[in-house]
Amino acid sequence: MPVKKPFFVSFFIADNTNQKCHSKSAADVRFLGSASSVLVTAGLSLSDENISLWDTLMPQSKALIHSWTAHPEGATSVIYLSSCQTIVSGGRHGELCVWDVRQRRLRSTVKCFENSSVKCLACDPFQQIIVAGSNDGDIKVWNTDLVPNLVASLDGEHVARGGFSLRQVASVVQGVQQLYVDPEVRLFSCGADCSLKIRSLHAVT
Repeated sequence: MPVKKPFFVSFFIADNTNQKCHSKSAADVRFLGSASSVLVTAGLSLSDENISLWDTLMPQSKALIHSWTAHPEGATSVIYLSSCQTIVSGGRHGELCVWDVRQRRLRSTVKCFENSSVKCLACDPFQQIIVAGSNDGDIKVWNTDLVPNLVASLDGEHVARGGFSLRQVASVVQGVQQLYVDPEVRLFSCGADCSLKIRSLHAVT
């Protein structure tokens, strides 16, 4: 069987080298603001420290700032809300975790999807809503309260349809692939159904 390689990320700001971040795999990375040297990674580690903060200006041996133990079987996505210095991460069991960056503690956990993993996350430019896409093609919109509340649900938005084929079985494309919210609070989403959909979210903001 092929051996899975650990995940590495290049810290080009400090040095053109690679930094080992998670022992099994990684799914997402975000800087904590456009001018920050600190980034957060989401992945899967043997120790279950699946959300980690890194300072790209520090030497490799000191680059790891903090790690959180969360998301059994791995974290799949992460975003940063600069307005409240909060990290929101999604996991393979459909949960969203809200992290306080300053106090480095878990604020809250909510169940986003019952039978699917969180595939991707996005927030609007005003950081009033969080949009989550699932492996099953569903999209849910949450507010950014300390304990997020569900404000809209778009079920089956990007579900692959059609007959059975071996090519579909072998495909790694599942559910919602990418989300983006523009300054006009329009949601752009794409996924396994091969479509790009645009929706206004003004009604829920």
